Amino acid sequence: MTNCLLSDTVFIILYGLTSFFSNFGPNTTTFIVPTELFPARFRANCHGITGAVGKLGAIIGLIGFILASRE
Repeated sequence: MTNCLLSDTVFIILYGLTSFFSNFGPNTTTFIVPTELFPARFRANCHGITGAVGKLGAIIGLIGFILASRE
Protein backbone atom coordinates (compact mmCIF):
# COMPACT_ATOMS: atom_id res chain seq x y z
CA MET A 1 0.00 0.00 0.00
CA THR A 2 2.77 2.44 0.88
CA ASN A 3 4.75 1.68 -2.29
CA CYS A 4 1.69 2.32 -4.48
CA LEU A 5 1.02 5.63 -2.72
CA LEU A 6 4.65 6.70 -3.21
CA SER A 7 4.61 5.85 -6.93
CA ASP A 8 1.33 7.75 -7.40
CA THR A 9 2.77 10.78 -5.63
CA VAL A 10 5.95 10.71 -7.72
CA PHE A 11 3.87 10.37 -10.90
CA ILE A 12 1.69 13.37 -9.99
CA ILE A 13 4.73 15.52 -9.17
CA LEU A 14 6.52 14.59 -12.40
CA TYR A 15 3.36 15.14 -14.44
CA GLY A 16 2.89 18.57 -12.90
CA LEU A 17 6.51 19.57 -13.57
CA THR A 18 6.31 18.32 -17.15
CA SER A 19 3.12 20.27 -17.76
CA PHE A 20 4.58 23.43 -16.23
CA PHE A 21 7.80 23.39 -18.24
CA SER A 22 6.14 22.43 -21.53
CA ASN A 23 3.73 25.37 -21.20
CA PHE A 24 6.35 27.78 -19.89
CA GLY A 25 8.64 27.64 -22.94
CA PRO A 26 6.19 27.72 -25.87
CA ASN A 27 3.98 30.38 -24.30
CA THR A 28 6.97 32.60 -23.66
CA THR A 29 8.20 32.35 -27.22
CA THR A 30 4.72 32.87 -28.66
CA PHE A 31 3.76 35.97 -26.67
CA ILE A 32 6.88 37.64 -25.25
CA VAL A 33 9.44 37.39 -28.04
CA PRO A 34 7.26 39.01 -30.79
CA THR A 35 6.47 41.89 -28.44
CA GLU A 36 10.18 42.62 -28.03
CA LEU A 37 11.12 42.07 -31.69
CA PHE A 38 8.62 44.06 -33.70
CA PRO A 39 8.17 47.86 -33.76
CA ALA A 40 4.98 49.23 -32.20
CA ARG A 41 3.51 50.23 -35.54
CA PHE A 42 3.47 46.66 -36.90
CA ARG A 43 3.30 44.73 -33.63
CA ALA A 44 -0.30 43.50 -33.84
CA ASN A 45 0.02 42.21 -37.41
CA CYS A 46 3.38 40.56 -36.81
CA HIS A 47 2.21 39.07 -33.53
CA GLY A 48 -0.73 37.43 -35.32
CA ILE A 49 1.48 36.17 -38.12
CA THR A 50 3.98 34.60 -35.71
CA GLY A 51 1.14 32.94 -33.78
CA ALA A 52 -0.31 31.53 -37.00
CA VAL A 53 3.08 30.25 -38.17
CA GLY A 54 3.62 28.55 -34.81
CA LYS A 55 0.29 26.75 -35.10
CA LEU A 56 1.07 25.81 -38.70
CA GLY A 57 4.36 24.31 -37.53
CA ALA A 58 2.48 22.26 -34.94
CA ILE A 59 0.14 20.93 -37.64
CA ILE A 60 3.05 20.03 -39.91
CA GLY A 61 4.78 18.27 -37.02
CA LEU A 62 1.62 16.30 -36.23
CA ILE A 63 1.16 15.23 -39.84
CA GLY A 64 4.83 14.27 -40.03
CA PHE A 65 4.51 12.20 -36.87
CA ILE A 66 1.43 10.42 -38.21
CA LEU A 67 3.17 9.63 -41.50
CA ALA A 68 6.34 8.46 -39.74
CA SER A 69 4.46 6.19 -37.35
CA ARG A 70 2.58 4.28 -40.06
CA GLU A 71 3.76 0.78 -40.75
